[in-house]
Amino acid sequence: MATILAPENYMKDADGFGWPSFGGAAAVRYGTVAYTDTTAKTLFTLPRGSVLLDAVVIVKTAFNGTSPVLDIGLGASANAIADDLTANAATTLRLGAGTSWGLAKFYDAPLAADTAVTATFSASGSPSAGLAVVVIWYALI
Repeated sequence: MATILAPENYMKDADGFGWPSFGGAAAVRYGTVAYTDTTAKTLFTLPRGSVLLDAVVIVKTAFNGTSPVLDIGLGASANAIADDLTANAATTLRLGAGTSWGLAKFYDAPLAADTAVTATFSASGSPSAGLAVVVIWYALI
């Protein structure tokens, strides 16, 4: 018979997320980016040994301004996961749905160290609205 752990018994990291099982069980992390986040905002940190499996950006409130875009970074690269994703409509942006995703980072070698995932908003003019949720699925290898 399997042992079931109550949610309060799961281990959590500093970001408040639970850890997946080693050997391939997937986990998810997410964070929000707003129109005020015009410099790289750390959304969460992926643990050493993570392999990125999938990504989604859910634009909950359309970003305004001229040519509003989002960059999703990994570690020192500000746009390793996504570069200039158009964010001017409330929509779901899926991994691979266009050429702006850094597809080489998915199903790549495991991360060698704990690595921050960041998001940066940019637009011309005077943006006054916009909110998105960045979701990353990963496995520990």
